[in-house]
Amino acid sequence: ATTNVTINPLLNPTASSNSPQCAGSTLTLNSSGGTSYNWSGPNSFSSSLQNPNINSVSIEANGIYSVTVTDANGCSASATTNVTINPL
Repeated sequence: ATTNVTINPLLNPTASSNSPQCAGSTLTLNSSGGTSYNWSGPNSFSSSLQNPNINSVSIEANGIYSVTVTDANGCSASATTNVTINPL
């Protein structure tokens, strides 16, 4: 008997932002490399958008944001970006 085995390529997700930003402005997080996205970060932030915005961002948003990217095959990998929010 024989069987076919498919080996899916590794994901290479990216995570970035428009940091640094001043408090009160809009922070934009960016990611690519898959078909679904799950962001988490400081101040209980979470989002399933690929490129979420945080409007009127506060200094509590400082820190590391992580995104888990999943592709059409169900494979997943993570990437991080460090965000700096400056006080007014």
